[in-house]
Formats: sequence, C-alpha cells, structure tokens
Amino acid sequence: MKVNYYTGENYCESCKRFDKFCHIGVAAFGHAFIFRGYTWAKLESWQDWKEYLKIKEIYDEFGDRVSYSWFVNYIETYKSPDYVSEDNMKNISVNEVALSIHDWIDDEGYSFRGQEFT
Repeated sequence: MKVNYYTGENYCESCKRFDKFCHIGVAAFGHAFIFRGYTWAKLESWQDWKEYLKIKEIYDEFGDRVSYSWFVNYIETYKSPDYVSEDNMKNISVNEVALSIHDWIDDEGYSFRGQEFT
C-alpha cells in the first residue's frame, strides 16, 4: 500500500477543490519516503521541505489533513532511509534502484525524484 502526500492552497468551498497542489511525495509499505523534488522552488532536501511545510497544510491522497508535527515524526521515525520495520524488512529508497538523471539523494539519505510520479 502507498499513500501520496500533498500541500494545498486556495481551497474553494463550493467546488471542494484546491486552486494549487504541490506533490510532497509518497510513502509505501516497507520503503523510505520518496520526495518530489522541485529544483526551481529550492525544495531539494528533507530540510527544505520541513521548512516549507511549516506554514502549509498537508493532505494525504484521500483528502485527509495531517498535522505538521505528525508528518515530520512519521517521516523521521518510520520513513527515514535507515528505518527497519518490525518484521525486519529493510527500507528501500531510490538510492537502491537505478537513478535517472532527474533523481538525487539529499545529505540525510532521503530520495528525491525531479519529475512527477505517483
């Protein structure tokens, strides 16, 4: 199972949609979080995202809002590149599969994709 996370801006009550979405990344069972990187917006590391998200609303792909503190704890505790789950399944990140020219690893070992993905 995987869950994508987004930020949303300018929510319209009448149409129940956001004007603008920004894909944060995806959490998949047994894998480290994979971030969507935006070089043009300087969102190129987990620290960049952490700072950016402080003033944003965070939503999962089902439209449920998650708090900033929950999201940070989730990423750093259960979705970090070094986390090993209870069943001893090693977290797998982009750095363990073929990287394209649009992918990179930040200084903390988090994986980034420079192109849209789901």
